[in-house]
Amino acid sequence: MSEGLIRVAMCDDHDMVRNALAMVLDREADIEIVGAVAAGPELLELLSKEQVDVAILDVRLKDESGVELAQRLRVDHPACKIVMLTSFESDTALVNSFEAGVSAFMFKTGN
Repeated sequence: MSEGLIRVAMCDDHDMVRNALAMVLDREADIEIVGAVAAGPELLELLSKEQVDVAILDVRLKDESGVELAQRLRVDHPACKIVMLTSFESDTALVNSFEAGVSAFMFKTGN
């Protein structure tokens, strides 16, 4: 691992979003994508093996809430920053995400 790299893991159940975001971030010289997975259990397994600086999570995953996953990450990996992604405008999701300890909340639509 090179000094100064930001190690990023992603969890989004949409292949196209996950792959496109990984491709864009991978172009940055100071970012290393350590994994891109579709579900919470896969992310937790990845984080048990890899040191990650930033986790990018989708608010709505197929089998669970990204907010609940963020709460687990805050407990198990407190140094990891969390960025929450969503394609749905929801004040509740925004508030719940920040209450769960996320560092940033972004819309997939660019809004």
